[in-house]
Amino acid sequence: MFNVFGKKIRISLLLAVVITFVLQDFTGGIRVAEAAGNVIKATDLGVKANSKSSQTKEIQNALKYFYDRGVEGTVHFPKGTYLVDESIRLYTGVSLSGDGIGQTIFKKTGSASQYVIGNPILRNNAARLNIKLSDITIDADRTNREARGESQVGGIIIDVAVSHLTLDRMEIRDTTIGTLLRRTKDSEIINSRFDRNNGHAIATGHESYPAGEFTNVKILNNQITNSGGAVASICHVQPSQRYPGIRLPIRLIKRMDTQVFAFPMKVPTTRLITMSLRIIRVEFLY
Repeated sequence: MFNVFGKKIRISLLLAVVITFVLQDFTGGIRVAEAAGNVIKATDLGVKANSKSSQTKEIQNALKYFYDRGVEGTVHFPKGTYLVDESIRLYTGVSLSGDGIGQTIFKKTGSASQYVIGNPILRNNAARLNIKLSDITIDADRTNREARGESQVGGIIIDVAVSHLTLDRMEIRDTTIGTLLRRTKDSEIINSRFDRNNGHAIATGHESYPAGEFTNVKILNNQITNSGGAVASICHVQPSQRYPGIRLPIRLIKRMDTQVFAFPMKVPTTRLITMSLRIIRVEFLY
C-alpha cells in the first residue's frame, strides 16, 4: 500500500514539473494550450469522414471522450470532409487536430443559422480552456449557400469569457465573420489563413464589454486574403459598420506590425476590395 502510494506521489511530481515547463516556455510570459499527449482518432469514435450526412452529433460525442473522463486529450480528425449542421461545441481540455489545411475540413451544411464552431462547454464554469485547434480547414460554404438562398454563417464564435485557446495552422474560409472572440485572454492565433470572409476575418471585443475582456492575445504570422467590403480596420466599430480584416479594441493595442503585400482591383458597384494582409505581430497593453 505504501509503495503504491509512493509511486503515485512520484508520478504527480513528475507531471507537475512537465506542466510547469510547458506553461513558462513562452515569450511574453503567457503560455497557451498545447495538444495533450492523449490522442484518439475521431473515426474510431463513430465519426465518418466524407459522409453525406451531418456529423455534428458524432463529433460532439467524440469530443466528450476525454471530457467525461476528466482528462485532457486530443481528438484527431483524419483527412476528409466532415459536414456539420449545428455548431460544434468545444470542451475544456479537449484539443482538435487534423491532417492539414485543405485535408481535414469541417464544412457547414443544413439550415441552422449557426457558426461552424460555437461557444465551448466549460468545466465548472472555469474560463481556462486549454484547447488547441490545429491543421483543420473550417469552410462555412457562404458563397454556395448565398446562391441557394440559405443563411450564411461565420467560422468560429466564442463570446463567453475564456482563456488559453490556440488556433495554429488553421484555415477559416468562405464565411461571414471568420473568427469572433469577444472575451478572450492569454491566447494566440498563429500561422493561420483567413480567406473569402465578407465580414471581419478576426473580430474581437464588443462595445458593451470593458476593454480588459480581450487582452494578452498573440496574433502572429496569419494571412488574410480576398476579404470584401473595405480595407482591414483596427478600430472601434459600430454595429452598423462592416469591415473585413481585423477588428481589435484599439485602446488595448501597444504595437502592431503588418505587411500588406497585395491589393487587387476595387469594384465601385459592390465596394469590394480583394486584399491580402499578413499580420506579423500584435501586442496588447494589459
